[in-house]
Amino acid sequence: MDELKTIAEKALRYGEKLGAEEVEVCLVKGITREVKCEGEEVQASSKMIEEASVRTSIGTKVGISYVTDFNERSVLRAVEDAFKMARASQGDPYWRGLPDPSRPGHRWIGYDEGLVTLETSDMISMMKELKRWIKGRGKELKIARAAINTSILYELIVNTRGVWAEDRGTGMYAFIYLKGKRGDRESTGFGYRAARSMINDFEPMINDAIRLAKDGLRAEPLEGGKYSGRVVLTQEVFASLIQSLLIPAIAADNVQEGLSPLKGKVGERILADTFTMIDDGTKPGGIGTTLYDGEGVARGKTTIFERGVLKSFIHNTYTARRENRSSTGNASRRAGRVGVAPSNLIINRGTKSKEELIGELEKGILLDGMLMSVHTVNPVTGDFSVVVTNPYLIERGEVTKPLKQLTFAGNIYQSLKDYLAANDCKWASGSIFTPTVMIGEATLSS
Repeated sequence: MDELKTIAEKALRYGEKLGAEEVEVCLVKGITREVKCEGEEVQASSKMIEEASVRTSIGTKVGISYVTDFNERSVLRAVEDAFKMARASQGDPYWRGLPDPSRPGHRWIGYDEGLVTLETSDMISMMKELKRWIKGRGKELKIARAAINTSILYELIVNTRGVWAEDRGTGMYAFIYLKGKRGDRESTGFGYRAARSMINDFEPMINDAIRLAKDGLRAEPLEGGKYSGRVVLTQEVFASLIQSLLIPAIAADNVQEGLSPLKGKVGERILADTFTMIDDGTKPGGIGTTLYDGEGVARGKTTIFERGVLKSFIHNTYTARRENRSSTGNASRRAGRVGVAPSNLIINRGTKSKEELIGELEKGILLDGMLMSVHTVNPVTGDFSVVVTNPYLIERGEVTKPLKQLTFAGNIYQSLKDYLAANDCKWASGSIFTPTVMIGEATLSS
């Protein structure tokens, strides 16, 4: 990657020559490969990633430019464009400059040589084997969608304050979405797996999808059509709620713009005293673990909720300096724009098994599978109304039968005032590490 380093250094010097007070250059290079299946057809694709983003500042005036090709000329042109934008901007009274250099707090790098050498033909073979596995488990099951995806990325972020942040990483994820049909009955089943290294065993994911799809073929309507009370959520369902409702609320940029119900509540007890959530970008093996965030600040570990008390929001350099504090290492970057996003969200585990948690309910609902229609959520208020694909009835402390799809509605802050966790943490919805949980104050209806 010596060529990228040379380009980055020239871009910094060029920005200063033009008259910029500060210059930042972010170069990303890599490749993603995907093999997907819809019905019987298997398709393979790959995409080269070459992105360059530039920030320049003149006093409080900031300009940003972004290009998707990777040569010296295009990057220098991006520097020119960012400088022109900065010179023409109105200025931002909260701008306090680019990040200062920082040292990584860990040494774990999620880079698997096996993924680097994995060929598309190997991924096609994996998908064909997955299809054969499903065919052998029953004619009533068919693959609606399935995908295997790999990524290999290298990132370099430099600025005129002395930041020189190099990162590299690999990742692999797979999912399968099954449809079941028996007579006039139809069902769905979902399985998911993600890792920073090669996934060699798809059996747990496939078994999850098959179990849900087969159970759905004998699902019954919810008696009475409505249920209110405590609900048990599997990892994927709970992670989807967190992703849609809590992540926007803990991001400092949303808080500062008045788009979070948590604004002004640091130090207050918001949730049950059994709930703790930490953002940990240093966790070995973490799906979101990197040495640096999206603007070259070393990843860190931030307690967001501790025993229900709101302790902190997550920040990039801009939002942190707006409050005279330090970045938490949570800068994200999309098409050149720097925002705020979590790294790894770690939800505290409990001491009981999933079965023991369910055993505490005389009557209740277990929500499994996946959430649909997650756009019907409001992160500004915490309200949600979503469809759950694979619910189950709990009676006398045991799961007794599958139910047809239900609408799940409530408010995340009210629901998490009553919270118990099992001890079965796993990665779900990307980079959320969570156990099965039991919450209260929710309504389900058919």
